[in-house]
Amino acid sequence: MDAVIATKAYLYDLDQGKPAARAQEQEISRCWQNAAMAIREYDRELYQSAELKALGWADPREWRRAEARPWAIQLDAIIDQCHWLQEHG
Repeated sequence: MDAVIATKAYLYDLDQGKPAARAQEQEISRCWQNAAMAIREYDRELYQSAELKALGWADPREWRRAEARPWAIQLDAIIDQCHWLQEHG
């Protein structure tokens, strides 16, 4: 959830007209990688989605590879999966 919150806050700032901040994108990438490692043994699909986000924030060219898998990068789906894991984990 930390990665989701950091991402949503950053995207909100961009929507409000703030310029992109590479250092913040790198921090978001680290948050997603930490999330991926924390859930790796519990939910493989969520792990892969988090890892994809980590790669995408680290190198925006990675987003093109994800275009064929839009479900893997949707934040709302990640939130739902996190809640499910918290309740059933």
